[in-house]
Amino acid sequence: MVMTRSKKVGALLVTGALTASFFGPTYAAEEEGEAGNNLSFPVLWAEEDGRPVVPGLAGTELFEGTIELGKLTPDSDVPCWGAVQKDPNNQWQAENLAVPEDHAVTTIDWGDNIEVRDWTVGNPVRVETSLFDDTLDATMNQYEMCFIGGEGQTEVWGAKVDKPVGSEASTVEGSTAMVFTAGARLTIQRITDPTQATWDAVQKRWVGAGTTDPIFNQAVYEKTSDGPGSYGSEINVQGKLIYGFNWATSGLFNGEYRITFSLDGPTGAFAGTGTSLNGATILVSEETEVPDVTMLARKGPGSGGGSGGGGGGETAKNVPVVVGDQNLTYIDVGLSGGADAPPPPPPPTDGGGTTPPPTDGGGTTPPPAGSTPGVTPGESAGPGPVAGPPAQVITPGFAQVRVRQTARIRAPRTGSYELGRKLTLTQRPVKTSAGVTVRWRVTKASEDNCVIKKRKGRVTLKLTDPGRCRVVAYAPAPSPEFLRFRETRTYRVKR
Repeated sequence: MVMTRSKKVGALLVTGALTASFFGPTYAAEEEGEAGNNLSFPVLWAEEDGRPVVPGLAGTELFEGTIELGKLTPDSDVPCWGAVQKDPNNQWQAENLAVPEDHAVTTIDWGDNIEVRDWTVGNPVRVETSLFDDTLDATMNQYEMCFIGGEGQTEVWGAKVDKPVGSEASTVEGSTAMVFTAGARLTIQRITDPTQATWDAVQKRWVGAGTTDPIFNQAVYEKTSDGPGSYGSEINVQGKLIYGFNWATSGLFNGEYRITFSLDGPTGAFAGTGTSLNGATILVSEETEVPDVTMLARKGPGSGGGSGGGGGGETAKNVPVVVGDQNLTYIDVGLSGGADAPPPPPPPTDGGGTTPPPTDGGGTTPPPAGSTPGVTPGESAGPGPVAGPPAQVITPGFAQVRVRQTARIRAPRTGSYELGRKLTLTQRPVKTSAGVTVRWRVTKASEDNCVIKKRKGRVTLKLTDPGRCRVVAYAPAPSPEFLRFRETRTYRVKR
């Protein structure tokens, strides 16, 4: 069954089962007999092909499986009942719309694990990226979640229900949805000198004297099979749609690796997407504070990160960057604890007093006969040269001194307020000293205690449940000369 719904122009509300005959090929089907994660957060589908399998039917709920007692978040003390994910007798599906027309992503969320630290060679690194659009013309239905237990790969969540038997789900209406496009691409390559790296939109990789060839470069629509070596989208245990990749780092050299998420334009294998990252901002990890200038200077090109045992190296402030007009975002992550790349040999002469062209500057040695020039042993060659427009320089390097942005935030001061009260965070849009518009968000731990409403530049906060409500005013850095802006307010909600 398909019903129409207004979301900008011509959107479709999917209320039937997601079948291959309706959506075209899928690239993330669950193994036969294994139940997948249910969708809890609304989604906008930019294309009909390449979508992950979404269990259940929108608007139809089944809570006859395992229901466990948990808490609202891992750090919360508030109890809740949760209908466990991946139980075939627990099924639900948040609202999801087909949105083929052009629309813009407003927020990009990189996985916390690569924002807050560098890693050690040999340890697998989980790379996750999520896209959000918070400019919906109409609200969409979302399921609240309950944390059951576990950590990392053993983490268990479930849909929040009112009781352990004969349950009804807890849902909310929101103006934010996640965004899917099969044109999403992941590129990973070692870069020894970011000041020399430029993005080539034709080859879909960084080029220049400070780059090596990509060790991974694949779009969702290019995925041919499931498994850790492919890039695709999936529904995680919290019921959110993410782009995920398990990066195997064994055998790689120490150094700085650039992880780039970009959107492909039309190709012979892909019709293109109307999705755009132009104007999008980064949703900063709650574990990440404003980067320290001295750390940015120390964590310069090729530095890698710490020694590290266990899962990673030293703590680092890896700051994501958005290049909206190129439809990409990237983050530089250090690897250490392995072998250093061999230094480039001294440039020989050809006997006539002239010097041949320099190497790629990426720490590679001259390739043996029959190999691909400019490729470091152990790293993939990547795509060959393709004629096209000249690459555009978009990485100005690491700033040694960065100016902190300021803004006049007139939101009520931190304190205690009565349940149900509405607080005005701002009457009209506020800009930082660098001219960037300030945005507001509620932290994940506070989502059950308060909710933000936006209308014509005015931002209000409704206190919905007793406990702590923490809100963040933030603005990204408009250029490398500035630090991002971030200011918080914490409100105690009392009855």
